Amino acid sequence: MARPRKQDARDLRLLAIDAAISLLTERQSPDLSMAEVARMIGCSAPALYAHFADKDDLLDTVRQAVLERQTAEKKRRYESPTKSALENLADGGHAYLDNAARAPAIYRLIYCRTPKPEKATEAASRPALTALARGVAACQAEGYATKHAPEEMARLLWSMVHGAALLALDSAEGQKADAWRDAHRCVDLAMALIRSEDTGSLGRSISEINKTEGPER
Repeated sequence: MARPRKQDARDLRLLAIDAAISLLTERQSPDLSMAEVARMIGCSAPALYAHFADKDDLLDTVRQAVLERQTAEKKRRYESPTKSALENLADGGHAYLDNAARAPAIYRLIYCRTPKPEKATEAASRPALTALARGVAACQAEGYATKHAPEEMARLLWSMVHGAALLALDSAEGQKADAWRDAHRCVDLAMALIRSEDTGSLGRSISEINKTEGPER
């Protein structure tokens, strides 16, 4: 096996992270081996243990790296000056679903796999939630959904879209196209609710809505 160049050796940690992301992008399940990553970057598997305690440590590091990259993209998207805040928010929701459909293993690694205890905190996803809350705040500045705190709305929207993504990912193979279309409709519905005059209904409990509007769907 070819030895990595000195520059590669200094950047071995970053190379391993990028290699792991590349491998996982082609998979359905968030799993890989240190040997696979080592082969991809041209080093021995033991060399990786100088940078990662074990495979779980590598996967946790990849999770954080992808979250940081996606959060940076969210910030750029929500701050786009060429569209309204509501359009930017909608684009962010559709992009979230596109990322999940394009790289299921990466999505599951971020949102479905439990990190090691010392990393199993909300801190990892906090920047992404903050970015979404800023997107909501920008919509509120335009007069939409002003009855609720931005983070409260952000959590609600994220829960809706995350649930839609998981339903699509877990759908039967022959039903995935329809499932993803339904997931994107969920984003459109959320935006329609935010645009509606009765934006306060978003924050009401299901039981309260049923009492006032009936059980029909």
